[in-house]
Amino acid sequence: MRHLPAPSPLGSTSPSPLRSTTPNASLDMYEIDSIDGSRVSESFGRSEEEARFSQMGSVPVSLNSDSVDHVSSMHTSRKSKFVFNSRNISAPSYNQTTSTTLRQCEALLNNPTFEALLCLVIFLNAVVFALEAQNKGMAYGHIGFGGDLPDLFWSNGDSIFYVLEMIFGCVFTVEVVLRLMVRQHLFFCGAWNWLDLVIVLVWILGQAFEERLPVNSQVLRLARLIRLFRLLRLVRRIQQFDSLYLMSTAIRSSSGILGWTAALLFLIQMLFALVFNQLLYGFYFSDSVSTDEFVKDQQEIVYTYFGTFSRSLLTMFEITLANWPPVCRVLTENVSEWFMIFFLVHKVTMGFAVIGVINGVLMQETFKVASYDDTIMMRTKQKAMQNHIRKMQLLFEEADTSEDGRIDLQEFQEIVADNELKAWLGAMELDIQDVGEAWDLLQDNAKDKSGGLTAEQLVLGVAKLQGTAKSLDLQKVIKEQQGMMRKVEKLQKGFRILAEQCVPPSPPGASRINSETEEFVSF
Repeated sequence: MRHLPAPSPLGSTSPSPLRSTTPNASLDMYEIDSIDGSRVSESFGRSEEEARFSQMGSVPVSLNSDSVDHVSSMHTSRKSKFVFNSRNISAPSYNQTTSTTLRQCEALLNNPTFEALLCLVIFLNAVVFALEAQNKGMAYGHIGFGGDLPDLFWSNGDSIFYVLEMIFGCVFTVEVVLRLMVRQHLFFCGAWNWLDLVIVLVWILGQAFEERLPVNSQVLRLARLIRLFRLLRLVRRIQQFDSLYLMSTAIRSSSGILGWTAALLFLIQMLFALVFNQLLYGFYFSDSVSTDEFVKDQQEIVYTYFGTFSRSLLTMFEITLANWPPVCRVLTENVSEWFMIFFLVHKVTMGFAVIGVINGVLMQETFKVASYDDTIMMRTKQKAMQNHIRKMQLLFEEADTSEDGRIDLQEFQEIVADNELKAWLGAMELDIQDVGEAWDLLQDNAKDKSGGLTAEQLVLGVAKLQGTAKSLDLQKVIKEQQGMMRKVEKLQKGFRILAEQCVPPSPPGASRINSETEEFVSF
């Protein structure tokens, strides 16, 4: 039998998915794989099926008449092996079986459905943690506050939570093992893989040596909640989560701007904190300790807010970002009413002006950086195209009064004559002034210009006519104009040469005619 080499996709030199598992048999057993790991159905001719195989990186096997006689049975299934059985087929080797298993595991791990189910398991694990914390809180509250016994609401709660924890732990362990088997050394190149591995190892150690661990096992279990951030990876693949992906991308993009903002605020607040600390210390705490109980109470209150640099710094952030009147009242009632002026000025400048400017710059720069994200740009373009197709479909259904699947010139004129529809088209940046000219431009995409416009041709035509001219359109016009100028110059040069060869020497007195001829030739 002739073995047909199958070119790998994208010009790679990797082995073809078409392989022989029994080279010494009278009729080889072939397995033809598709990209998603499933087996394809039979195809023996050079037909459209072969084109489908070629796109997947494999070519159907061509069998001659002698080989077909040896075929005893053939099983074809989309999700099962595509096998040619003969009388002398041997079993596949161990390495081939392992390779097939690894490919199936890789297809499973790369499947978005599997990723979604795993994220659902992670979310359910977090819900179980919350319910367990609720159960323990009710038990602790019953001890000190005389509430109802938790067993009245959570019968056998500890046993149920333990079983659920074991199930979740086993699922996460199996996932990490599968990724290790498939990715091998590449597994350690990803930060998420390291996190998953550490969490699984900590869980295994916690189950094996729970009493000997120096750290509370409950704290280690809470580390598994960090896996909730894996939901953000799933957001990139699902278009329904575009808003959530935009927010997560914007937050991630704002890290640099947020750092500079925090540094600026910290410097300003540190300056005010030092001033208040030194001012109040010299004004209020430098004297000897007073024996008056009222004065001592006042000093304790002021010390609570401004006694040390750390307390003073926290107070300054509090009056800037939180509730400022209580601190203002402490100083005005216990120290001096002149502090009221500072707090009012500070609130107007720092609380309104500076914080407002910081918020505006932060939002502007964050969304500017997020708008450069490739995924966001592609999804925005896809949404715009889907919206355009939907609107053009509505326009086509409204215009196709004959219901023949095409729009002719008369139907198009009726649509444009409707003021409401004309205004709707104008809102879509398609301002039609000349109906005949617009119809000719729309028909440029149609092969049969006498048969009207189909829905697809209407979508493409309107998309080209919408909006103002783009840079690409202007460059095309400039290029075509330059080409026409070169052709005109060549034509002008040819006319000049032809005129010089054909025009006889002019007699005396014909200067006026020669000048007119030269002017025409130069033109």
